[in-house]
Amino acid sequence: MKCYEMINMIHINIYLEQSIYIELKNTGSLNQVFSSTQNSSIVIKFGAVWCKPCNKIKEYFKNQLNYYYVTLVDIDVDIHPKLNDQHNIKALPTFEFYFNLNNEWVLVHTVEGANQNDIEKAFQKYCLEKAK
Repeated sequence: MKCYEMINMIHINIYLEQSIYIELKNTGSLNQVFSSTQNSSIVIKFGAVWCKPCNKIKEYFKNQLNYYYVTLVDIDVDIHPKLNDQHNIKALPTFEFYFNLNNEWVLVHTVEGANQNDIEKAFQKYCLEKAK
């Protein structure tokens, strides 16, 4: 069974908190975000202030809070170069989709670039949609 198939099977049984947007500042810790998040999904956007596609997609990214139960994390690679290296980021923006499986956060998908269609498909596949 593929990971995303397991994700789709267990979404129903997950306790959901409010969706939240976090901009990781100088003193922020990504480990804190993972340990304190109650949602089933975390999506991290790696970007930079000088990156035009990153700035263009930012409002779209934040707007996903209206449609999905998710924790969104915005990381500036110039402020957090260690995270950039640890996550092996090669293009900006890069979106990483994580799912909590048995109390362990698993990277299930990555999207490089600011193509809204690719990002939307990933949200639809890996995040629980809010009722309309």
